[in-house]
Parts: sequence; structure tokens; C-alpha cells
Amino acid sequence: MSREASPATRVAHRIAVPGYRMPPALRIGWWLLAAAVVLLALGKAAHSVASTTATARLPLVVGAGTSLTLYRLLPEHPRLSLAFARRLRGEEVVSAGRVRLRIAHAAATELQEALPRSSWNRQLLWRMLTPLRAGATARRLPSRINLPAGRSALEVTVLAVDPALLGQTVTVSVEPPLGFKQADPRLGWLWWFYLWPAYAAMLAVFGGLLAWRTVRWRQRVAPAGPVPGTAE
Repeated sequence: MSREASPATRVAHRIAVPGYRMPPALRIGWWLLAAAVVLLALGKAAHSVASTTATARLPLVVGAGTSLTLYRLLPEHPRLSLAFARRLRGEEVVSAGRVRLRIAHAAATELQEALPRSSWNRQLLWRMLTPLRAGATARRLPSRINLPAGRSALEVTVLAVDPALLGQTVTVSVEPPLGFKQADPRLGWLWWFYLWPAYAAMLAVFGGLLAWRTVRWRQRVAPAGPVPGTAE
């Protein structure tokens, strides 16, 4: 008759066998892989926050409003724009008709006006918003509103609109501090997380190699004889 060793006895025996302890190279490899996975996850999360565009639909009717919830890693001044549906007729009005908005934050309020179109495609055209200031030229000026790090909200209200645009629904966007073509210099290092699939693939290959080496090592050091505490 043979007596089966308890799990605790098996573990104690394996720990007592010098060769059963994982080699330093494997231990360091697993620690490095775990640290790299955590760093990739944190970097990807920060990249997602920094590169997400906040949008909301807004009807161009005096008094109509909408709100946008924003998340920021660092304080910054918001940059807003409007997306209009293109029209085959009256596109000059869509591209340059008057639109004036009130942008309200918990700490400040500012009047902004849409500049002439800055870009377009087959369906939409975009017009940047700029603060109203005396002597301002037809270019975007920095906002006086300062968004803090963390969560904040902007309230957007229509104050005036060209009669030809009245009733049209547009999309208000708050541009993120990190984009594929441009980035806030303070967050420039996060741009490299656009390549996160490549990093994940490299970690997967490294993890697979470590797993293979670990299995080979376990097979090599597995005790051949009976575990102490058993009897035949």
C-alpha cells in the first residue's frame, strides 16, 4: 500500500530541494514582464484620457445650450470648434455666418465666436471658436478659461446666430491636448502610446518565451523519486 503525500508535504519538499527554486534570470524576467504590463496599462489609460475629444450636439437656437464633461491630466485652456453639415446651397453662410456662444466654467465665463471654416470633408466643415476681444483679428486666440486637472464641465449656450443658420444642429467639440499630428509639449511623451499594439505584441512574445523557459525548467527539476512522507 502506498500513502499519498499531502499538498503541504509536497510543497515543503520542493522548497527544500535547492534546484527547485526558480533561477534568478527567470524571476527577474517575470518581474520585468509584470512591471512592463503595468506601465503599458497605465500609459494607455493616460493616453486615452489625453487624446479623447469631448463632443455634444447643439441646436443653433438662441438660448439653447448643452454641456460637456472633460477630463484633463494637466491644467489647460480649452479649444472649442463647431462641426456643420455641408450644404450645396448657401455654403458661404455655413462657412462664415455669425455664431456667438457663451462658454461657462465653474471659475469663469467667456464669450466666443465661430471663425470662418478651417477644414472640411464631403459631409462636414469645421469652424474654430475664438474668444471675443477688442481689436481681435480673424484667428484663434487663447481662452481665458483655465481647466484644472481632473474632471470639469463646460456649459455652452447660444447667444446669437445668423438667420440662415437658425435651427441647424451642430456638434460642439473640445479638442484634446494630445492629437496624432500635434500635442501639448507637456504630454508629448504620451504620443508614443499610439503605438501600444506593437508594445503589447512584444510583451506577448516575451511572456511566451518566459512561459516556455519556465515549463522547461520545471520539467528539468521535477523530483524523480517518491516524495518524503510516502510509503510503499
